[in-house]
Amino acid sequence: MFFRLLRDVAASLVVSFALLISATASSSTPIIFDTDLGTPGGDIDDLGALAVLHGLSNNNEARILAVMLDHNQNKQALSAVDAVNTFYGRGNIKIGRRDGSLRDNAYNYADRLTERFSYDINADNAPQATSLYRQILAAQQDNSVVIVYTGKTFNLENLLNSGADQYSSLGGKALVEKKVKRIHIMGGHYPSSYDKSSAESNFANSGNCGTRNAVNNSPVPLVFNGFEVGAIEKGYATGPDLNSLGNSHPVQVGYQYWFQNPPSWAQFLQANTIGDWSIWDQIAVYVAVRGSGDSFGEYVYGYNDVACDGQNYWNTSSDKAQRYLTQQADPETFADSVIQPLMMSQPKSSESDQYAGIKRINDRWQSQYLSVSSETSWQDTVLAGLNADWWSQQWVVEGPVDGFYRLKNRWTNHYLTARSESEWDAVTTADLNESWGSQQWVIEPTGSSIRLRNRWTGLYLSSAEGEWDSARLAELRSDWSSQKWTINSVD
Repeated sequence: MFFRLLRDVAASLVVSFALLISATASSSTPIIFDTDLGTPGGDIDDLGALAVLHGLSNNNEARILAVMLDHNQNKQALSAVDAVNTFYGRGNIKIGRRDGSLRDNAYNYADRLTERFSYDINADNAPQATSLYRQILAAQQDNSVVIVYTGKTFNLENLLNSGADQYSSLGGKALVEKKVKRIHIMGGHYPSSYDKSSAESNFANSGNCGTRNAVNNSPVPLVFNGFEVGAIEKGYATGPDLNSLGNSHPVQVGYQYWFQNPPSWAQFLQANTIGDWSIWDQIAVYVAVRGSGDSFGEYVYGYNDVACDGQNYWNTSSDKAQRYLTQQADPETFADSVIQPLMMSQPKSSESDQYAGIKRINDRWQSQYLSVSSETSWQDTVLAGLNADWWSQQWVVEGPVDGFYRLKNRWTNHYLTARSESEWDAVTTADLNESWGSQQWVIEPTGSSIRLRNRWTGLYLSSAEGEWDSARLAELRSDWSSQKWTINSVD
């Protein structure tokens, strides 16, 4: 008996260890996020979902391979996605646009994001989604990638119908079968939409038979979360705590604009602050990375029978590798304690941060160095040619703390400070005040350069043309090299 128990314990330990290794190896899920962020008249939860995905990436739970846009109705949506990625320190993430020509429609929250945050990707340099899908999938390990669709299924249908190219000799369906582990889709009603007034929006607006074709032709398992899981009417909502993020965070900026300019279908009055709203897309992203766990149930027998007009019902006449989520954990608790903190994530800090230490900061326009000309507090900073002996051109980069840095001049021990909220006002230096957002800066990587955005004003540090002219703050101009800087260590 003793030896049999010992053998069973040993076997259990082996299994546990194997599971531990497996969990560790798969702890960072490679994700492609396909979204309708920035669709004219669209929802705001896509922005929340992108923030959740970055929060999970901060925890090393997810690795974002690419973001794909499923619409071509707002050119600025591409740049808005890049602005959010750049805010989180991931400006190198590839972004694809829906195949076909692009156009601009009415101004919305995506446009507002591009006015407030730095970006490099735009309608001119973003590749088409099908080609980018194939490029990325071909380079991944087999059966590894998870794709999340929180909008329409145009890109999935196009991918499945794609042919061999320079990236892979496989057709689209075979490539997906080889490389994709599963696909998560936010859309539909469950168990049926036929007792509702209409089909769910994502399914209804994916073109004639678009969702039906994508679902029926998928060669990998599908996970659906429908309108019922995530709706504010069912108790799922994030809320006013997002206001505390301030105007230096893209979630606050985007959500506030959306609440100030709500689409008519949202059925609430214009508001100057962020209120409660649904979390459909955030749930799709969350489950794609962490699984349903104790938060959601899963109906696993049957398949999603989708009509060409987007109506759907769960058909139990036969079984396929498909399932849909059901409510399990308390919706309000889940939204408040799990989703909202992920939406409020800040850029990831690192103890070995590349910007820490004593640095010189020079602009890309005139190759002049950020300097102080006096030991007196509240004197304007200036731009000057390099003098290797001047401590007035050397800055101690402190942080990051919650994603923000302070820059202390080595000569004066004063901190780089925004003097006012006015555009074009000069940037000064002052004694440290830990409560001042005017002394806190976001470092936004942009290619081989960075931009410096002030937390208080949301404005960007900008250089001047003449030597000894003052550095100033200005709204983002993405094509201005005067707002691009390099930070180099002092030898």
